[in-house]
Parts: sequence; C-alpha cells; structure tokens
Amino acid sequence: MSRKILVMDDDRHVCKVLKKLLEEEGFTCTLAYTGAEAREHIKEQTFDLALCDIRLPDESGLDVARAIKDRRPETALMIITALEDQEIAKEALDMGVFGYLVKPFHRSQVLISVVNALRRHELEQKERSFRKVLEEKVAERTRELRETLRRVEETKEKLRESEEQFRTLVERSNDGIGIVQGEIHVYVNKKYLQIFGYSSFDEIMGKPMAPQIHPEDREKVYEYSLRRQRGEKVPERYRFRCIRKDGKIIHIEVSATRILYKGRPASLSILRDVTKEIRITDALLKKTRELSDNKSALQKALSQTSSLIQRVAKEKDFGIRFENPNLVTCYEMMDCEEKDCPCFGKGATRCWQTRGTFCGKECAYRFEGKARDCLECPVFRKSCSDPFHEIGEHFNNMMHILEKKNLQLQEANRELKGTQGRIIQQEKMASIGQLAAGIAHEINNPTGFINSNLGTLLEYQEDLLKLLGECRALLEEIQKSESTDNIKERVKRILEMEEEADIDFLMEDMPQLVKESIEGTERIKKIIKDLKEFAHPGKQELVYADINHNLDSTLNIVWNEIKYKATVKKDYGPIPEVRCYPQQLNQVFMNLLVNAAQAIEESGEITIKTREENGFVRIQVSDTGKGIPPEHLSRIFEPFFTTKEVGKGTGLGLHVAYDIVKKHGGRILVESTPGKGTTFTVELPTDAGEGEEHDEPHAAAGR
Repeated sequence: MSRKILVMDDDRHVCKVLKKLLEEEGFTCTLAYTGAEAREHIKEQTFDLALCDIRLPDESGLDVARAIKDRRPETALMIITALEDQEIAKEALDMGVFGYLVKPFHRSQVLISVVNALRRHELEQKERSFRKVLEEKVAERTRELRETLRRVEETKEKLRESEEQFRTLVERSNDGIGIVQGEIHVYVNKKYLQIFGYSSFDEIMGKPMAPQIHPEDREKVYEYSLRRQRGEKVPERYRFRCIRKDGKIIHIEVSATRILYKGRPASLSILRDVTKEIRITDALLKKTRELSDNKSALQKALSQTSSLIQRVAKEKDFGIRFENPNLVTCYEMMDCEEKDCPCFGKGATRCWQTRGTFCGKECAYRFEGKARDCLECPVFRKSCSDPFHEIGEHFNNMMHILEKKNLQLQEANRELKGTQGRIIQQEKMASIGQLAAGIAHEINNPTGFINSNLGTLLEYQEDLLKLLGECRALLEEIQKSESTDNIKERVKRILEMEEEADIDFLMEDMPQLVKESIEGTERIKKIIKDLKEFAHPGKQELVYADINHNLDSTLNIVWNEIKYKATVKKDYGPIPEVRCYPQQLNQVFMNLLVNAAQAIEESGEITIKTREENGFVRIQVSDTGKGIPPEHLSRIFEPFFTTKEVGKGTGLGLHVAYDIVKKHGGRILVESTPGKGTTFTVELPTDAGEGEEHDEPHAAAGR
C-alpha cells in the first residue's frame, strides 16, 4: 500500500520537485502552499508523513506542525528550511519531528531522510503500543495478584469460620458422629453418647466399638468395614442392631466413609437411632395391609354398586337393593322384651326405612329426615361393620329415598299434566270469551243480510202471488166465457201488474238473493265449525294434522280482531302433515295472531309463512307493530308477565304457547325491533313424540 505524504512549502517549484522525486519512489503526495491549505488537508484525510516548511505565507510552519501533531498524532513530521538555525532545529526536535531538511537538498538526502523518518515513526509507534500493552498487562496482573491475595485472605477467614461452624455443627448435630481408628473410638459427639446411653466421654473414648454391636449383626458390620478398606463398593447407608449401656437393643442407621485423622486412616460414622421409625414403619405396613384389604372390599362394593346403578338407569327400577348379610335383628341387638317391642320376633329389617319400628321406644323411621341418629344407632353400625356393606347400605338408603321421591314425582307429574290441560282449556275458553263479540259480529253480518234477503223475497212473493192470482182468474175467465172483451181486460191488467212489479228484475234478483243467503249460511256454518273445533279439548293422543289448515281455521276465528287493523299476507309452503295435538296448536296460533294484531296501533301488515326444513315445519307470524322493548324480551314467556294494561291480558298466552310447543318437542323463537315489528317463529318436528324437548325459547333484540 502506497505511503501518503503531505508536502507544505510556499515555493511551488520546491513542492513540485519534491512531489516528483517522492512519487518516483512509490509515495503518494499532496501539496499545500499555505498553512490554511495544510490544515484543510489534515481535516479531510490521514497522512503517514508531513514535510513542513518553516516559513509559510500565512503562518509559521512550526505552528502548522504542532496542529498536525495534536490532530493527527499518527503522522510523522519533518521540517524544511533554507536556514541552518540551531534554535529552530532544537525547537522542532523538542516538538518531536523526525528529520530536518536544509534547502537546497539532494535527492538521496531527501529519500534517506524520508525513509528514516517513516521508519523511526513506525518504530516509535510500535514501542508506544508495546509499552501500552505491557503496562496494561502489568496492571492486570497486579489486579489479579491483589484479587488472589484478597481471596486467599477470604478463604482463610472462611476456613476458620467453617471449622468453627463444623465443630459447632458436629457437637450440636442430631446425628451421632464418631471416628474409629483401629476399632477404637478416637472421637464422638454428644449425640453419639446419648444414642448409646453414656453420660461422659471417658466411658467410650479409647474403648473398642465391638461390644456395642449386637452379636448377630457384628459379622455384617465387619464385612462392610473390610470391603470399604479395600475400596470395594458398599451400601452408602445400612442398618444394624446395637446394645445400649443399659442393655436395651436399638436399631441404628449408619453412613460410614474412610478418612485421614491426624495423618492415619480412620472410619467416620454418622448414625441415627431409627428404633421408633422402624416401629412406626411396621405399624404402617400393618395398616397398609389393612387398607389394602379394605380397598379390595371397597372396590368390590363400588363395582357391585356401579352394576346396580346401571341396572337402575337401564331398567328404571328403583326397587333394586343391595344384599346385606350383616343385617341383625333389632330386638336381639337391643335386648328388647316382647311386651316393649313391636319388632319382637320379626326378622332382620332396616328399621331406618320401615314405618312403625322402634328402637329403645323411639321411632327409627325416615333415614332421610334423621340420618345422624340412624348413623349412630348400634343396629345400623352393626349392619355396616365393614366398608363393603356400609357402602351397600348407604346405596340402599339412597334407593329408598329415590323410590319415594320418584313416586312423589310421578304423582306430581300426573297432577301437573292434568293442571296443564285445564290451564290450556281455561286459557282457550278465556280467549273465546275475549273474541266472543268479534265472532258474534262475524255471525251477525251474514245473518243480517240473510234476514234482509228473506224480507225482500217476502215482498217479491206478495207481488208474484197477486200476479199468479190474476193469471188464474184469466184462465178461469177464458174457460167460462167466449167474450174477448173480458179477456183483453184481464190481460191488460196482468201486463200492468207485471210492469208494476218489475217481473224481469224479480226473476233476475231472486236467484241472486237465494245464492247470497246460502253463502251466508255456509259462512255461519264455517265460523261455528271452526269455533267448535277450537273450543273442543281435543283427543288426548297425537294425530297427523295439516298446519296450513289449522292456521286458516284459527285465522277465521280471530278475523274480527285483525281485519280493521291489518292486512294479512299468507305465504304457505308445501309442508307435510305434523304429528301433534291440533287443538292445542290452534291455541298457539291464536295467541300469536291476536298479539300481532294488538301490537299494531293503527294499521299495518301481518305475514303468516310456513316452510319445511330438515324434518321440521317452521311457522312464522310477523307484524309491523310497535315491537317489544329489549328489557322485556327475556321475560315474555314467563307466566303472568304482560305489558298490556290491567284487565287486557292475563300474561298466560305466550307462556301457554311455549309449554304447548315444548310439549310437541319443538321450540319457539322471537325477534323484535322496537318501532319496526316482531316475528315469532314456531319450529315443530314432523314426527316427534310427546316430551321430546329441544332448545329453550330464544329471544333476539333485532332482526
């Protein structure tokens, strides 16, 4: 890599000569004719050597040299001058320049001086770097030695503390610690003395260990000791029996190892008295065996109980009982006399489940009501003397209670079904009562025009009878007389009567009146038929029915409630017949339609839509009424909840509808947006049995 040299001289010729000379030798030169130019070059780049003329046009060359040394200490310096001034030379050398060229100079002089300056500067930098590294290493080594000395002192202090702590620990240890050398005790702590029943160290120190080991265990202890001395593997801990000073046999657990004690091999033993522990362990083992036996018995009881529970779940038989051979006869157990005990002479019975039995002249019936007393009864405890039969007897008590509760629930369910049927019928009749005025109005309309038509027909009849009388008189006149004048007079009169009665109109209007009257009677007949079907309780069995027909029939009943407020849009789809209670579903449809009409304050639209989807028939009743507030949506199916004015609603309509739909195995949903309207959706399975319940009713705030 080419060395970079900065040449500074106010003589441009000198600069160019030096540049040419140095670049011929492979150096790269940059020229500066003033101190300012030199300073700019120094800011922008680094040079290996700077040749600086003493005299520059704008400042002293020595000042520029000082600036270079301060800013770029890695740059070597040489001074160029035309005068051999010793003071200037001394000042330059003191400043640290590496050469001094005097003008005029020779080529060889310049090259030698430049090379020497660069070499000296390089050597000086290496020396400076080496000195710095050496100083750092010396400082680091010094720090390490100081740290080592500090640690040595700390270690000595810790050793002293550890020795003191070890001595304290050994002396206060809960384990006995002893050192045996040549089968002789050379050290023991206080716990060691206590374990073997000695009161002073003199009784054991310097004495052999052999007498303390039980004769039957000495061979094992000696064998382990010899194997340890030979470096063979022996158990880290083992137990053997020892004999205390008072002759009592104790069990010792020892952990032994080979050590050097005062420069000689010895055996360090750490031992504990495990006599109590062994006794507890033996007791625990005995208890464990008992628990294991009990566990087997319990497992057997649980298996048998589980089997019985499965039978109960599968067969729905709450009379199943767990056999208990431990049952005792109450009067024998309680030592009763015949005159005092109604149970005397009877077999073993469960007095806690049998009405009218007595123990100690106190009633022992109803376990579920007085379990504490029965559990404390000696007859009960004797019958449950082991866990196996105790579980079985508790199972029997549970089954006894379940059987009673099941019978009560069955009776309550029967009463509930009867009550539910009565409530539905009462609600239906109440609905008919509320609709009676409208139904009467619907019947009065056709009745009125039938009555009017009959009055008109009566008037027509009078005119026709008069005309018929004249016709008959004419016929008689024709038969009796041959005079044409009377006949003509009669004919004229008949023609006048026809004109007066407007016979053509009568002939045209009479069939129409009869047709309207027949239609009116059919309309009355249909209203009465639909009303009769609606009011009838219906068969108490499921039948297949056409839901679309049921909707039309119900709509006919409530039509007077709807026609003045809403137009009805029917969107019936092709749906299969549904296995259901038709009259009960009619009650649902009536409640939904009446509610829809009542939700419309002035005028609106009610849409009835039916569809079949995935085995369900879906019936939707939508209105454009005022909607249901969100805070009421979750309560609309609750009994007796109503938002209507007092006297205008019982609060049972939607609750009854919900119960009927649920009874059919379906569900009823409601979506409502206040100010826009409400949609009730009833989903019914096409072929569901009674009690096949699905999801709970669902309400949503918007749609």
